[in-house]
Amino acid sequence: MGEPLQDPIVAYKNFGKYAKDPEARGISITGGYVYRGKLLPQLVGKYVFGDWSRGWAKPDGVLYVASRGADGKWTMEPLALADHSDGAIGEYITALGEDADGELYVMINGSNSIKGNTGKVWKLVAAE
Repeated sequence: MGEPLQDPIVAYKNFGKYAKDPEARGISITGGYVYRGKLLPQLVGKYVFGDWSRGWAKPDGVLYVASRGADGKWTMEPLALADHSDGAIGEYITALGEDADGELYVMINGSNSIKGNTGKVWKLVAAE
C-alpha cells in the first residue's frame, strides 16, 4: 500500500477565513523545495516556499523558509531578500522551480490570473 502519509511540516491560518488573526499569513501555499544548491549556503537543507498572495486584489506574495530545529520541530519565517527584507515581493507567486544544480527559481505574475505578459522568473542568488 505504500508509505503512510506524514503530517505537514508547517501550517498557518489563511487570510480568507482568519483575516484578523495575527497568525494568518496568506491565501494559498505555493509549494517549494529543500534547498540543495551552492549559491546560498545559509539555506542548505531548508525548505523554501511561498504564499501566492496575502490578498486577492493586490499582488502581495511572500517567500518563506522553514527550518528544522534541534528538537525536530519545524519553524518558518519570511525569506529576507535584498530588496524585500520581509519576504513580500509585491507580485503573485505562481510556482517555484529547481535546476539540475539545486538552485531555486520563483515564478511570479503581476495579475491574479495567468494571462497577459506580466509573468517573470527570478533566480534566488546571493546579494552583491
